[in-house]
Amino acid sequence: MVKLYGVVHGLQLSDVLGLESRQVLVAPSLDFLYDLSQMKTGARIGVEWFEPSLNNRIEAHLEDLICKTNINAPAHYAEENKEYWEEIVYVCRQAGHSIVFLEENEEVWQRCNQAIIEYQTCRERLHALDTEECPRNQFKLTMQLKEDVHKAQLRVRKVHELERDELLLNAISSIKVDAAIVGLAHSEHWYARKDVIKSIRGIEFESYATDIVDGARSHLSMGMPKVTSRFTKEAVPNEQYTFERESVERAIRIVESQSVTGRKPNFVGTWDLTNPSKGLFEVFVEKNQDGRFRGTIEDYLGTATFDGEKTATELTFKKCYNLHRSSKDAVKEPILYKGRISNGECEGVFNVYGLSEPFYMTETSKADPTHLSLSWFDMQQDNRTGQHRLF
Repeated sequence: MVKLYGVVHGLQLSDVLGLESRQVLVAPSLDFLYDLSQMKTGARIGVEWFEPSLNNRIEAHLEDLICKTNINAPAHYAEENKEYWEEIVYVCRQAGHSIVFLEENEEVWQRCNQAIIEYQTCRERLHALDTEECPRNQFKLTMQLKEDVHKAQLRVRKVHELERDELLLNAISSIKVDAAIVGLAHSEHWYARKDVIKSIRGIEFESYATDIVDGARSHLSMGMPKVTSRFTKEAVPNEQYTFERESVERAIRIVESQSVTGRKPNFVGTWDLTNPSKGLFEVFVEKNQDGRFRGTIEDYLGTATFDGEKTATELTFKKCYNLHRSSKDAVKEPILYKGRISNGECEGVFNVYGLSEPFYMTETSKADPTHLSLSWFDMQQDNRTGQHRLF
């Protein structure tokens, strides 16, 4: 039986306008530390952190990669995270507990370091873009560089969030800890699937508690050098946090197989024309007759329903994400789409929070995201549907 704790061990604070951000120290709450201290003396506490010598080797490896590639990136991981775990370790040892460092696989962190370098390299290429190409080539080059950045970022997330997740569970299973303290992204997913994990790995989570910072954002203007968490002894996983795992898996599936769901949709499109893999969506039509047009849309953010009207030349519909089947980043209010149709292709705009952005979709079951964006660009250049304001 394992007591599971989900924590926020690092926080990015932004100013009110979102123009400036920095890492700040998150402090464990006193209630959380007290709860740990009350466990039976000698308890084995697993923490999502490194034994000091391993941490030093991993940071040295990152620093070496940065020196070899000469990129602009910090040569160490956030000091704020280190301070958080050091406080947890200190309190547990003072209470007579045994600390088990769950981060024990050096090779996965070396691959994570390499993926970070590749991501930063792609970002620098994008920022350095300065070309006198013709409009189509300029658009294509910018799009390809943004796609490279997006794919590189997903390679980091695949190693850091998915592969490490498996290794952390392996460590908990093999070492037989009494309690495990891990980041919220891991704990929410694990506890929501506790029966599956018990069946497959033999790990039984007897309880779930969280120690997290209230609110999704804090502001630099508040002048806080440190924020303190709030402890919930009997926590329930948040559906939108548990969906984050599927969101990452969907995003990776899109760049690896050009599909959101693995099923055959009626239409494929993108709502991000300069980063089409990120905005790739699949439309599954449930009704398309008598002018009614409705069904479901799947993208990396989650599942949405849509309902509207469609003729041979135009369509209008509202899209609403299912709050139980979508990421916390999905728009919470209806999104209005309006477009013009020609030869099985549709281009138009969607409106959210008072802003309009372009989208494109075509009547097919699968499409290369970059081809979708170029098709949209060519429709604009050919002026086949015009560029009149749709809102």
